[in-house]
Amino acid sequence: MVSANLVILNRVGLHMRPAKHLCSAALEYKCKINICKPSGKYNAKSVLSVLAAQVKYGNEITLECDGEDEELALKNLKALILGGLGESVIPLEEGIAK
Repeated sequence: MVSANLVILNRVGLHMRPAKHLCSAALEYKCKINICKPSGKYNAKSVLSVLAAQVKYGNEITLECDGEDEELALKNLKALILGGLGESVIPLEEGIAK
């Protein structure tokens, strides 16, 4: 298993559009992929699960990948998340949440 701690930098967090973008990308990998928060683990291959995580701008998540292609999945999904998942990225010091 590999993991990375990430801060969500798109203004609206993981609402429907970025959640769909994340899930579509996650489905390309064979490994299990989870978004972890203090409230629990959420399946990154399920839009409903990602939405249930209620990830907001400025929240820190842990992205966990476990399985055959875990390294590649982590690398690519990390880049996608840090890139805003198709949404505008706002650095924390300029944004509305800390």
